Amino acid sequence: MEHEPKISLTEIFFITPLFLICDIIGIVLVCFGLDDFFLLDIIRFPLSQVYLYFKGLKGTVTLIGNILETIPYVGALPISTTAWLITVWIDHNPAVAEKVEKVAAAMPSSIAK
Repeated sequence: MEHEPKISLTEIFFITPLFLICDIIGIVLVCFGLDDFFLLDIIRFPLSQVYLYFKGLKGTVTLIGNILETIPYVGALPISTTAWLITVWIDHNPAVAEKVEKVAAAMPSSIAK
């Protein structure tokens, strides 16, 4: 039985630039000493999590990336794009997904939840 990724190449092609644009805007704003007052995070955070939920993916990596983006000045790094690409990579590589599940199962229940 062949693994069928839940995120298609077309979705990757259209969604990745959205993450890139948000990260580039954040970097430019920080370079000019400005802040977006979490506006980019307010838009990107729920949309990305709802999208992954409807696709049937856990999206834990993207959730961690979105949370890190809310930290001042750390959020200027391209964390959300990196987290999105890791999520796509996990979705397209079943061996990696299996290893991630094993690590998550081995974690203490208080951390994993």
